Amino acid sequence: MRPSSSAILLASLLAIAMQGCGLFSSSPSSGPAPALSVVQATDLGPLPTNPDILGRDGGYSALFQGYSLWLYGDTFLAKPNYEDRTLLSDTWSFTTDLNAQDGIPGFRERLDSVGAPTMIPPSKRSTRLTTALSAKRRLAEIAGRFGPPPSSSTLPTTPL
Repeated sequence: MRPSSSAILLASLLAIAMQGCGLFSSSPSSGPAPALSVVQATDLGPLPTNPDILGRDGGYSALFQGYSLWLYGDTFLAKPNYEDRTLLSDTWSFTTDLNAQDGIPGFRERLDSVGAPTMIPPSKRSTRLTTALSAKRRLAEIAGRFGPPPSSSTLPTTPL
């Protein structure tokens, strides 16, 4: 039996979260990490984003199915979202730009009905509004925002 797309997505996000917490070691041996030398670092300055976003904090990124997926702590909005909030927690965005030498343009977000970024997980109110949907359908809706991986990707292209 083949695992469902939503199960694969959930497992992938869980693995990313566990890796960030240091629950997986990138090396089979224990001990101190090998010496690392940074040759050069360049400040890219503020990254282009939705003009209705005043700022974000706590940004983390990971490669997921050929996309650069970004998770944020707090997001400050210039205009209220559909719940009349201007401060959101746990938002996300993604881009297909995997080369930061020229900056990182092209960020996209899943937007609510008034064009504001959505939270992960959804707020209690948005959860109540979607209780008629099954969990599988909601995950498929979120995963569908990614679309198929870019053609240069070597990852499987099974649609979510």
